[in-house]
Amino acid sequence: MASSTIGRVGKRALKAGLRLEYRRRYRADVDGFVYLDDLGLEDDGRVWHAPSAWLPTLLALRRLRLGPDDVVADLGAGKGGALLLAASQPVRRVIGVELVDELAERARRNLEQNCARVRARGTEVVTADALDWRVPGDLSVVYLYSPFVGDLFARVISRLLEAHDRAPRPLRVVYNFPFEHNRLVGTGRARVLDVCPATWPRTPGWWLREEVIVTYGIGDGPFPRPRGLRAPPAALARWSGRNDAELQLVRPGRPALSSKSGTA
Repeated sequence: MASSTIGRVGKRALKAGLRLEYRRRYRADVDGFVYLDDLGLEDDGRVWHAPSAWLPTLLALRRLRLGPDDVVADLGAGKGGALLLAASQPVRRVIGVELVDELAERARRNLEQNCARVRARGTEVVTADALDWRVPGDLSVVYLYSPFVGDLFARVISRLLEAHDRAPRPLRVVYNFPFEHNRLVGTGRARVLDVCPATWPRTPGWWLREEVIVTYGIGDGPFPRPRGLRAPPAALARWSGRNDAELQLVRPGRPALSSKSGTA
């Protein structure tokens, strides 16, 4: 009991410390959950907004070795937390695509308030449905924090693949909480390049849990080798093909969505 209590206290203290460090680095309001139906919008296939954990997301982006030719898009950008982290890298430009105008405006403000940390040569936040957004021909990285599920996810990925076929180039998809992993690898077009923990600090066997960030490559590459240590072979083996991982999206007061219940 004592060690369990210490563990819970330690985790709370760590989370509090990470929040303080984030606020020290960034002047950004990204906290809180936003449910589309509360805004009068249809949420079929669209997952509510929740902020990406900043440190694991930043580390995953750094592993990409992003450079001056990269163009990064965050689909379902929300308040722009991950977008801000991408903009802190030395890339050509970052693009946030967000359906809700209120969230898109917050993302714009968060970028403006952190201009000293922005290293991207260009930033843009577009208020648009991901199904209507015109995919740029120079897009090289897509970030997803599980914004879509089911048929909607398949349609968004289909549009990305069609755009890639029109303008072939190395394209990476960074998928945080990969709820539709089996559907994505099932296209036969995406191969796993890297697997990272989506929580910090990492725990033994972290790749067996749902909180992972998987990077996929579309096209022949070449793709830069991930910065830092190679992902454990067991992590790559588990996520490189279809697997039996059950991921759940849980909203209070509603049945959980399961990646093994026909939605994936």
